[in-house]
Amino acid sequence: MKSYIIISFALFFLTGCVAREYHRTSAVLVEVPPVGQALSAPLSFGWPVNGQITEPYGSLKDGVTLRGVMIEAPAGSEVVAAGAGRVSFVDQHLKGYGKTLIIEHGGELHTVYARVSEILVTPGQDVQAGQAIARMAAPAGLGRPVLYFEIRKKSRPEPPLIYLKRR
Repeated sequence: MKSYIIISFALFFLTGCVAREYHRTSAVLVEVPPVGQALSAPLSFGWPVNGQITEPYGSLKDGVTLRGVMIEAPAGSEVVAAGAGRVSFVDQHLKGYGKTLIIEHGGELHTVYARVSEILVTPGQDVQAGQAIARMAAPAGLGRPVLYFEIRKKSRPEPPLIYLKRR
């Protein structure tokens, strides 16, 4: 028996609370594997892009505590899946995040990739670790290209450097 959920919870998932302002997100129907067939959880993740962390986890950015890291990389860089999983969410205009995608890795782990210029995957698509999922470009008026990358466990942010492989 197939199970489905409607994914329109991005603001709740990313902020951990109900948004004060209504924001219309894309509702996407995604098939969820039956219990017992969950994807296996990785012990560590690869880096989503080859670049430098410009804003670490927990730092203040525009009066908001970052729940992920900002990674600067050259324009045109490919963003890759940090681990194998299934794309569970894609939105082209998520308020405060821009083009955003979320990958479910099983074991209640998710990776969030935001501020990308182009998304190369679709909801429900299985991806392999290292597979290109997005591209980076300098956002209009914001200067250098940066990727916002977050790791969540049970919908709570985790410090990404705990999971990312050393370079």
